[in-house]
Amino acid sequence: MKSIHKPFACTLFPPTRGIFECASKELIGSAGTRARARTRISLRIFSHFMPFRRTIAGDDNGGRLRNSSRHPFSSPVIVNRLKLCMKYRAGTAAAIILCSVALASQAAQTFDFDVSHVKRNSTSRRIRYCYTVKNTKNAVSRGVTLWLPAPVSQTANQVCQNLKISRDANLLTDEHGNQVFAVVLDVVPPLGQVTISMEANLLVGDLAYAYRGALASPAYSAPQRFVDSADPRIVSRASRFEGATNVDVGKRVFDWVGSHMQPTGRFRAPRGAAYALEYADGDCSEYAFLFTALCRARGIPARCITGVVCKQDSLLKPSMLHGWSEFYDGTRWRLADCQLGVFSTEKPEYVAMRVAVDSESIPLQAHELSRSSDPDLRLTMAR
Repeated sequence: MKSIHKPFACTLFPPTRGIFECASKELIGSAGTRARARTRISLRIFSHFMPFRRTIAGDDNGGRLRNSSRHPFSSPVIVNRLKLCMKYRAGTAAAIILCSVALASQAAQTFDFDVSHVKRNSTSRRIRYCYTVKNTKNAVSRGVTLWLPAPVSQTANQVCQNLKISRDANLLTDEHGNQVFAVVLDVVPPLGQVTISMEANLLVGDLAYAYRGALASPAYSAPQRFVDSADPRIVSRASRFEGATNVDVGKRVFDWVGSHMQPTGRFRAPRGAAYALEYADGDCSEYAFLFTALCRARGIPARCITGVVCKQDSLLKPSMLHGWSEFYDGTRWRLADCQLGVFSTEKPEYVAMRVAVDSESIPLQAHELSRSSDPDLRLTMAR
């Protein structure tokens, strides 16, 4: 089982390696030989001594989990600092200092994690789950890429500490905290199957006051597929919810969605907030779509979450998958599960596997948990 260990120092900020690689590529050819050499030295020293870079650990057999995550902070800031150093022939130390200040400034705006708060208000939780890929054709399938979910790295209710996977994989991340394993299978035999096991160690609890990262994204206020917050019918309905605070408005939306909707069996495909508003039925996803769309239409940041509900260490099964919402009340993120009637800030049994927002860093649609690059392969969570 390959593993990636992320101590507290590593959970504060995403990996930084990508930002240096991007900066190096952009600077090549833009300066003389000495300047380029000085830049490479600066990048290497800066990368080596960054205290919050991600630690990669191998297994007993020497296998390693390769990290290909993309840094959410914009690399042009670092690039501009380095160009400034080269322009004025600044030394390595100056380059390191300028890059450090620039990155720390952006980090302060995006992430604010109080480690003591996390330790004091959380409990440990371990989850295990498996995915099985079956070859449905009578021919060998080669060079197949699988994208498999890992728990969200940071939310108001959880911090992901350790990830393990039974195969070599790249870990893809994005600015929303989503984490996805990218696994390449060289060969899948005709009509054969491959099972991949994963494990995650989490800290769960009331971590809202330690979490500020999600506020950096405008995606939580904009319309998106299935969250039809700009639909005139959604806007009209949302205008009826009044309240002195975001919590008051969110609670009125929560109560109305719970009374308006009737639960059905699980849909094979999402239908969206407009469908839920018109037909007043759906599974947990439609409840979450409608609540999130109404909040966004009222100007309240909100997002859909896909995950599981488990009150103890668990072996996850497909029947445990669930969808809910989170909205920002002005100071913290709050959980709103309209289908199960849960309106709370502290719910450690809710484990987020996906923040349902499209991302350039992860080749999955917003409401997808997994995918295979070969459509003839059937990819499912093991029961």
